Amino acid sequence: TTGIDAAPDGRTLVSCSGDGSVLIWSTSIWEVLGSGLGHEGPVQSVSHSQDGSKLCSSSMDASTRLWKTDCKPVMQLQMLRGHQAPLWNCQLSHNGKMIASASQDPRVGIWNFQRMMERLDLLPGHTEAVRDCRFSPCQTLMLSASHDRTMRLWSVERPCCVAVLTGHKGKLWGCDYHPQGKVVIGGCEDGTVSVWKVPDNPLAHVRAVEEEERRLEAEELQRKRDLEKQQEQELANES
Repeated sequence: TTGIDAAPDGRTLVSCSGDGSVLIWSTSIWEVLGSGLGHEGPVQSVSHSQDGSKLCSSSMDASTRLWKTDCKPVMQLQMLRGHQAPLWNCQLSHNGKMIASASQDPRVGIWNFQRMMERLDLLPGHTEAVRDCRFSPCQTLMLSASHDRTMRLWSVERPCCVAVLTGHKGKLWGCDYHPQGKVVIGGCEDGTVSVWKVPDNPLAHVRAVEEEERRLEAEELQRKRDLEKQQEQELANES
């Protein structure tokens, strides 16, 4: 077994394995209620939605799969591909409309289903394998942990990196949010756990940069228009 996750109501538990299977267990009688088959490699991670009706799984076959679990048999809803290397972790958002993925490639991915279409944003920044990823409780941010000894905060809306958390002395293997979303933690291979305070407004810097970029673009456009008018005036004077 390579990973487990309990449903929010505690009635079921899902496990994944190196044999490529995903199993759903009853926690009252400890029998298998259903299984998800389809991955072509070891499954490394599984994650429930908040209502327990869906789960996602990530595999060494570089795919993430979305499953419907409140039916028999368990139904695969979608197979999601985009990463170019094995996946180490995934998380399904509380509302079941987004999936975060952590890959060896080394990027984090955000699958967004909010407009009834699957869109994958592959976010560069880490320089070594990304081992874990977690949505914030408010689902506006995503946290990732990497073997490059950093954690990163990402805006889900943009999407882009809004903060890089450095100072770890070894590879990071896991990360998570405090339930209130104001603190994040990271687990390091040197046996330490780091605790970080999330900035009160992590998107403020991003918005400021975007506003400055729009200002510069407007100035450049105006400069080109002024130059064109000057050239037209010079041609008119020559004629």
